[in-house]
Formats: sequence, C-alpha cells, structure tokens
Amino acid sequence: MDRHKLPNYELTPNIHTVEIRSNQRPFLGEVDEKAVKVYRRPNRKTGKDVSLIIINPNSYYSYYDDEVLKYSLFERIMMKLTKDLKIRKYEYSRIDIKLDCYEDDSYIKYYKLNTLFIDLLTMAYNFKNNEATESRGRRTRFPRGCYVKNQQWCVDYYDKGKESDYKFLCKSRLEFRMMKIAGKSPVDVVRLLFSRLNKLDTYYEKYLVKCNKDLYTHYKWALNKLPLQGRKDILTSYVRENEDAFYSINQLEHFCKMCGVSNYKARAKSIARTCGIEFVSRKEIREYIAKIKKLITQYMKS
Repeated sequence: MDRHKLPNYELTPNIHTVEIRSNQRPFLGEVDEKAVKVYRRPNRKTGKDVSLIIINPNSYYSYYDDEVLKYSLFERIMMKLTKDLKIRKYEYSRIDIKLDCYEDDSYIKYYKLNTLFIDLLTMAYNFKNNEATESRGRRTRFPRGCYVKNQQWCVDYYDKGKESDYKFLCKSRLEFRMMKIAGKSPVDVVRLLFSRLNKLDTYYEKYLVKCNKDLYTHYKWALNKLPLQGRKDILTSYVRENEDAFYSINQLEHFCKMCGVSNYKARAKSIARTCGIEFVSRKEIREYIAKIKKLITQYMKS
C-alpha cells in the first residue's frame, strides 16, 4: 500500500445507534418516531414484559444539522431522551460505533484494507455466517459491503453512498455493532472492542497461508476446465482476477511456487508489476487498528 494512503484515510467516529432495556413502559408522546423504536418482549427469567428501545441519537433532534460528533453531546442527548420517554432506570443492551469517510470513491479506495481487516476477524473469532466470511479474498470485487457477525458483535464495511442513494455526505462506513453487552456502559464497550482488536494482526500470516491453499485449489480447478490441447499459462490472468486475495509479495511468491513455477520469485515480481497489485502488510493492519483506536478514544474524550 502507498505509504501516504493510510495516514490520509480520514475517518469520523461516533456512536450511531444504541439499544437500551428497561422494565418501564416508555412514553412516546414527545419523541420523534424516526429516532426511536420501541419493542415489548417478555423477560425469559421473570416472564414480565421489558421494553427494548432502539435509539438513533444523530436524528433525535431535528435542529442538529449533521451528526453528534462529541461523546459529551451524546450523553446529554441520552439524558434528555430518557427524560422525555419517562424512563428512570435502564441499561444498554447494544451500542453501535461507526467510522465514516466522506472522500469520494473511498469505498473502493480502502476496500482491500477493510476486507482484509474483516477477514482476519474470521480467523480470530467464531463468526458463523460463512456466506459472508471465509472468502479468502475470492469475493466479487466491490459488492455493497463485507461483514461478519456472531451473537456478540458484528463488523460491517459498506458503501454508504450507494446504500443511501447518495443522500448523505458519507461515502463509506466501517461499523462495529456490539450486542448482548449486559448493561455495560459505552466506555466499557469501547474497552471491550479494543481488546478484541488488539490481537488481530497476529493472524495475518496464518490467513495468507489459508488464502493460498484455497486459491491453489481453485486455480487447479480452473486449469483443468481448459481442454488439454488448449491449455496455456493462466497464472497471470488468474492472479489478476483474484488480486484482492494477495497481500504480500512473499505470499505471491509462495503461490507461484505452489503452481510449479521454477523461478517463482522473479515471476511473482513480474506479475505484481503487470497486475499493479496493492499489497497490505501486517504492519499496515497494525497501524490501521491503532488509528481506529486513537480516533474512537478522541471521540470518547470529546
């Protein structure tokens, strides 16, 4: 990756959506229905109904021109909102933290970085939606988004411009949805998120090995599909079609070696130049995680 790319990646964090749980029934008379949704469900332990209140603090007050970009303002909104709802006691059950980018074409520009970041999560945590995960980079290029999810949290990178029909300034979004948080405060949730991100880069090499294994299996399938007399060297075209699955020159060299190339180091460098492959190193993943943590920390202190 170009050394200026990650430092120039401008992200704006804030708390996007929260869900609170209360034994009280909220009063909705003075509350904007677009910002608040209420569900009543029985408590599994007591059998009594509880209120699940989903809140979008950014759209709670119409006089806010944009979004709630300071945590202190978010706290004031929550105090005012629960007062309007006549809820005296509640606990958080879900908190969504997002990082928005307003740069044109940012979704595509930072697609490979973010999809690697999300794919590494499949190595580190028990995400079960295999349709969205375990892609090893071999996904259709630039779909609407890429996500992973389990019962505790969901991580989603998506084309916000396309999703909103370009009605908002935000062009791309990385979102962390922290669920089943058992009454933890936003500060606790941020601490939990950081602890989950800390070890992510340690799965980098393991992920690249699995990428190559899956790529080689598919490469052999693609090669065998060609008629015997018409078979030719498809390595360069294959790498070009799957360039999002190659993250380092060492990985590409090893893949060329797996494919039976004798001078695999020279061939890998040649393919990398021909295809213009953007590599993303473990160091850059580590720096990206540090950037995410720094920006969210600054928001929580604002």
